[in-house]
Amino acid sequence: MEHFYFLIAFLLFCLIVLFKYLKTGKLKYRFKFSVRNYYLLVSVFLIGVVAKSLHDRSWFLPVLFLILCVMGVVGETLFSVWWRVFYKKNFWVYKVETLAHAYTSLLNFLPWGVGGALLVSFAEWLVPLLPPHFKTYHVVSLGVPFWQIFILFLFLGSGIQLSIWIIFTGHVGRNFKFKKATFWNYLFFISPFLLSLAACCLIFSWSFLLIAAVFAAVGGSAEYLFGKATQFFISKKLWSYSYCSFDNGHFTPLALAGFSIAGFLSWATAYALHSFLKY
Repeated sequence: MEHFYFLIAFLLFCLIVLFKYLKTGKLKYRFKFSVRNYYLLVSVFLIGVVAKSLHDRSWFLPVLFLILCVMGVVGETLFSVWWRVFYKKNFWVYKVETLAHAYTSLLNFLPWGVGGALLVSFAEWLVPLLPPHFKTYHVVSLGVPFWQIFILFLFLGSGIQLSIWIIFTGHVGRNFKFKKATFWNYLFFISPFLLSLAACCLIFSWSFLLIAAVFAAVGGSAEYLFGKATQFFISKKLWSYSYCSFDNGHFTPLALAGFSIAGFLSWATAYALHSFLKY
């Protein structure tokens, strides 16, 4: 059933348009923004979650989806807070139902759940194409699953990064922050992720580079299309990027590393949940 997800979602949207037509006598596919209309648009993505859950007769995906909803909102908030440690302006600014200095929005739970599930799906699709030791939920080397190594080195890299920053700002001024995003200061910003990725490549397989690239491409494309769709169908731009942005703030290549991190953390969550439910 889940294989017809996109078709079902499209048909549901057509039913919404038809309902509006019967109610108002006007054929409209663009609606005035409201929280209700937003959830009508986003709710079509829940069909895939429900369909696959019924098909597999398992609670795994609904539970994972709920966890990813919360993780996404918390994660983008922490990403924004960490960005402001080094840069003067927010990485992005949300404009509707904002939370925590516009770092995130109350409307983001469902999109992050869908986005996280999409990234996990691509990881699971990609795994059979990789070397034999890559198997679904069994990316293990030396008895340690990949997600433990990834998260360990992410925290280790963040600690090293912060230590370097404290020493650096002690010399140039405690209030110093980057005004612009350049290649070198951005490389410094994502250095914890690069350290985690390098550790996974050396311990497990260089295939992690391919996985990272897929996460970045899929996550970036999905977010861009979602942002354009919400603006087109419900007449509201929900966020805007502040650095190196294109298409009136809809996209920035600087976000690709963030989507790659989100992909690995979503995949790690699926791995850990699967291991927990197995026992």
